[in-house]
Amino acid sequence: MARKRSRQNIEDIAEAAIACFIETGYRRTQMSDVARRLGIAAGTLYLYVTSKEALLHLAALQIAEQLPKSDEVPVSFSSMAETAAVLSTAIGEGAHWPVLKAAVTGGAKPDEKLCRDIGDEIYDLLTRARRLVWLLDGCARDIPEMEKIRSDAMRGRYLADLLTLLRRGADRTDWPDERIFIAARGAIELMAWSAMHRHRDPSPLPRLPEEDIRRIAAGAFAAALLSTQQP
Repeated sequence: MARKRSRQNIEDIAEAAIACFIETGYRRTQMSDVARRLGIAAGTLYLYVTSKEALLHLAALQIAEQLPKSDEVPVSFSSMAETAAVLSTAIGEGAHWPVLKAAVTGGAKPDEKLCRDIGDEIYDLLTRARRLVWLLDGCARDIPEMEKIRSDAMRGRYLADLLTLLRRGADRTDWPDERIFIAARGAIELMAWSAMHRHRDPSPLPRLPEEDIRRIAAGAFAAALLSTQQP
């Protein structure tokens, strides 16, 4: 890599950092790991970022499509709160589930078609956001601000809407609320594996067209949700 601070170099470093943080987590990732992935000297990274914390901030900016210009490097680090804010904004811009929102606000009760449509919607949402989610997963254990985003912004709001819909369909008064929560959380995890985590699964997987996987996942998602309406 040339020492000139080109935009391509900045993007290459950001992408290498994202890959390392996802694969090995924040604490275990070192500047030398990113440099090795790029085939450059570790000292070259300091032309672009001032520290490992700044490297994470650069990764967050790349995920949020806010990559700095060549005259804006080296990127410095202010606080983890600032880095978390970049990712929170990216989540807010992409976290839309109009089908589920319309069902909740419109007073709908869950049926198979609605649940499948919601499944398609979350599959597409998670597909778009998978690198952001993986980055949070890689850093959450070591960085409390990232764990808060993962638990609140990513899971909390969607799960709350889904629970509202399912409780509306649960006409039996003797159903424990825990049953509805488990069904909803399990359905979300099913979609998370189908849309995102299967891409990182080391075991051999059947080769199917993406649309077939989406359809199968949405059917399983609907079945999990509708189990809350069974005796």
